[in-house]
Amino acid sequence: MRKLFRIICGSALLLATSLPCLTAETVSYPDDRPVFTVAVPEGWEVRHEHGAVRIIAQANAVFALQHVDNVSDDDTAPVALAELASLQGKQFALEEMKVVRPTAPIQMGDFKGFITECVGKDKHGNDTFWQMMIFSPKDKDYYVATCLWTKDDAEKTAADRVDIFKSLKAVP
Repeated sequence: MRKLFRIICGSALLLATSLPCLTAETVSYPDDRPVFTVAVPEGWEVRHEHGAVRIIAQANAVFALQHVDNVSDDDTAPVALAELASLQGKQFALEEMKVVRPTAPIQMGDFKGFITECVGKDKHGNDTFWQMMIFSPKDKDYYVATCLWTKDDAEKTAADRVDIFKSLKAVP
């Protein structure tokens, strides 16, 4: 996983050096018919990949937004979130995964939803944390916001990670 983060960060640094100045921006999602926006902190890079948006820090952290097809109400959302969090850990090849903050209701930005936090170890034994929030900007249309970071870079990215979650805004 560290190798993946190095590749991502290396790409971000290469892009950063080719730009005259990195400035904060606002990203709308989904691209075709936006229902919400999120603010991107200065120094983070935005990538649109496979229908999702990834916001990548210069440190070992990434924030992703994606649509969830199989959730249609607030009764199934918390159950789905727990399963999605487990799948996310597996996608990043994390082991010894455990929930450190059980699914709970939350308000982030304009949206009420549910959030959970997990921790696992990468193949080198490094602790990796991730938070996932599931929310619905409009009736029966659910999205998940995921943020992953390493223990080593937790302090460096903490304020930006909080700001990203809090910046979720509905598109009028």
